[in-house]
Amino acid sequence: MSEPNRSNVKRRLAGEGRPPPEIGRVTPELALRLAVARAGDDCMEMEVIATSVEMSRSVLTPLVEGIEEHSLLALLQGECGRLGLALFNPQLMAALIEKQTTGRVVPSPAAPRAPTRTDAIMCVDFCNAILDRFHAETLEASLPVAPALAGFQYAMALEDPRAIQMALEDIPYRVFNVTIDLERKSKEGQMTLVMPYDLPRAKPATGACDAGDQEGVMAEIAMDTQTDMNAVLHRVEMTLADVTALTVGAQISVPRDAVVRVMLEDIFGEKISLGRLGATAGHRAVCVNLTADPNAETDFAGSGAAMMEPMTASAAVAMPETSNMMANATDLGGGELAAAPLSAAPEMMDLPDLAELPDLPPMGGVDAPDLPPLEGLGDLSNLPDLSDLSLTD
Repeated sequence: MSEPNRSNVKRRLAGEGRPPPEIGRVTPELALRLAVARAGDDCMEMEVIATSVEMSRSVLTPLVEGIEEHSLLALLQGECGRLGLALFNPQLMAALIEKQTTGRVVPSPAAPRAPTRTDAIMCVDFCNAILDRFHAETLEASLPVAPALAGFQYAMALEDPRAIQMALEDIPYRVFNVTIDLERKSKEGQMTLVMPYDLPRAKPATGACDAGDQEGVMAEIAMDTQTDMNAVLHRVEMTLADVTALTVGAQISVPRDAVVRVMLEDIFGEKISLGRLGATAGHRAVCVNLTADPNAETDFAGSGAAMMEPMTASAAVAMPETSNMMANATDLGGGELAAAPLSAAPEMMDLPDLAELPDLPPMGGVDAPDLPPLEGLGDLSNLPDLSDLSLTD
């Protein structure tokens, strides 16, 4: 055998040209499996196995349409204001809550129900543990996807899938669908992680984004986000018979004070503020009062009716009788007194007789001045006699 052929045989025996072995190669899917198992053991002391992990690319609209009903929706925030999403289906959410409250996972499917804020709080630690370990695994394996997973943590719970489209941009996202075996098939849950597909932009020369930059990014996103509010003029409770009896042109009574107490509500029915109905540029409008308390119980109906209705005889103020004024008087000394009888009044000293009063001294030599003559009145001698005045009715 010639020397070149002997050299080629040695290269083939050494494995030259063969693909690298599959064992030991870390992929994003494998990294997420490890993260889920370690998060369940560290946070819950629960045996959690990710039986399958699928990574795909999707935009926002089909992602929202495919959400399972009654899933827990958690908004995630990463470095420099990047936003993502975590979805826990009802079985996964129920298993996490059962483990924390009873110490075990009930080996039967849980009845689906709408998640509450308490449910979201009880799932925060497990969610953050998966996100931290997922990024750490990809970073340790030097995977290209590692920068796209950096810094994501639970931010807040969303109550409705419609809120996802208002919070997240319609851009390509990297989607991880995970099937999870909980406590040896006591329950089987589904988890979905959604993060922006494109890698984050290069950081400034100073290093990482500070808190001010993150607040600025969040403010910019919030100002560009559209939201829906409902202006509720009045609510009427009707029986089913009354509702079915409604026809075109039927009238429903609305109180007059409703125009000055229009309730503004968000898409979840939460009260935001009050306003009054008006018009601008030929369109109906609501003037919002940001200082008003929408939960305050204020009697607008009584005050509004009093301002708009004319005063009637029943509304006149009744004046107290004079005879009762003394009975209701109060003593200046501070106590209440009934009207004292006249016999209790202090006696007045005796007055002398008028005959005993001394005469006034004469005006001695003081002459009164003559009055000036009255002019312009004419002759008053021809005036007619006045008739007798009768004092009887």
